[in-house]
Formats: sequence, structure tokens, C-alpha cells
Amino acid sequence: MFQSQSQGARANRSGDIFEGKISAHLDSLKEEYVRQYSYEPHGGGRPRKADFYLCSKRTIVEAKNQDVSGTADQKLENEIWTAYETFQNNPDVERYTIVLGGKHWQKESQKYKIERARRLAEKLTVESEGLVISVTPFESFINV
Repeated sequence: MFQSQSQGARANRSGDIFEGKISAHLDSLKEEYVRQYSYEPHGGGRPRKADFYLCSKRTIVEAKNQDVSGTADQKLENEIWTAYETFQNNPDVERYTIVLGGKHWQKESQKYKIERARRLAEKLTVESEGLVISVTPFESFINV
């Protein structure tokens, strides 16, 4: 008997597919990277995992795929603040890039939210004195 997947299961599968696209792009560039890079969060607690760590570029890439409306908008700014607090004084990380994918981020109504997130990332980049935080659509990420 066929059972439909929960919304959470579909979201996880969608995220896995998106991460696969990023992985394929990095492979095509012959970029050395670590999947599920483990790090200690600011303020302690259980170790967290970033989607990718690009070894030679000392860059964390966090994939955020969203195909339907939800809380992704709120999570985006929280992700930026977490990056700032966790990595601003970490010599192993020079860049923290959030790559956006999925239908949700392509909607006209999301352009303002993406721009607001970019402004926050730019502001915190200036304050961090070394860590560069950025937010970019997948299409821009693969065309760099």
C-alpha cells in the first residue's frame, strides 16, 4: 500500500536533491570539499553541521532550498546571524555563503526578503573584520 510522504520528508528529499546539484557543480570544478562539515556553535551546545566546506577557499556553503511557502524567510536571517557569531573569529573560515534554491525564492514577492538578507550579510561582513557572508541564488553560485 502506498503512503504519501509528510511535508517534512518531502522537504528533506528536496533539500538532498538541491545539495546534490551543488555537489555536482563543485565536482565539475574539481573543488575539494567536505560534506556535512561539523563545527561547534557559538555559545556551546551540540555540534552543528554545514552542508559543505570548501577546503582551499576556507568557505562554508549552506544550501537553502524552498519550494513552497513556509518559514524559510525567517530562517535566512537567523542563519546569517549564526554565521556571524560562530565564524567571525575562526581562522578556518573566511567566507560563509548561503545558496538559495527552489521555487519559493524565485517568486517576485521574495526579492525584497532576499535583498534584505543580503544587506544584513553585508553589514555583518563589515563588522566581522575578516569573515565575508553572502547570500546568492543557485544560478549565480554556479556561474561564478
